[in-house]
Amino acid sequence: MSDRRAELEQKKAKLLAIRESKKKRDESRKLFSDEKLSDISHNSSAADLRQTTDELLKDLGIATGDEVSGNLPDQAIYENGLSE
Repeated sequence: MSDRRAELEQKKAKLLAIRESKKKRDESRKLFSDEKLSDISHNSSAADLRQTTDELLKDLGIATGDEVSGNLPDQAIYENGLSE
């Protein structure tokens, strides 16, 4: 009878270890997915901020960074030390 009890105790301990391992995996997956969603929302908000800023500058008649770099002649970029 004591052999049976020992066997049951071992099975209970093994089951508990499996449950704890599964719980840790689920928590790490949830944490990873939350971080991923946070990064996505942060990146989209940065893109929205850039777009909003460009729109405001255009409304005020100020050229944005993309327009400015496209309009400068190559020689002016070289003389001002803006080339790589």
